[in-house]
Amino acid sequence: MESRAARLVQGGGGPALGLWQMEPATHDALWRMMGGDSAHADLETRVRRMTCSDIPRVRQMIGNLRYGCAMARVKYRFDPEALPDEKNPDALCAYWKRVYNTALGAGAVDAVHVAAFATAIAA
Repeated sequence: MESRAARLVQGGGGPALGLWQMEPATHDALWRMMGGDSAHADLETRVRRMTCSDIPRVRQMIGNLRYGCAMARVKYRFDPEALPDEKNPDALCAYWKRVYNTALGAGAVDAVHVAAFATAIAA
């Protein structure tokens, strides 16, 4: 949703990186959340194994698609609510807005975004 699979760096000079358009501050906060609790040690290990050692992890959001996708999923993993029905574009859009885009983000639960979810479901 964030980039429509068309941008690896946010347009307009924004900080978001990768197809999932995650901001570096969010990326770093998720790593702190994974590393600060032994309950998430397995998750941290799995995600760490998706990275390479010669590029800072946050920069890997741009070209390491497996890692970028994993970090987007980690963002949703820390939300306590269950994932919505994968066939319901309205519910998925609302969930994305609440958890990933947040109240501060430019996205909206509107016809354009719901249609994008419907297109993704149909693909």
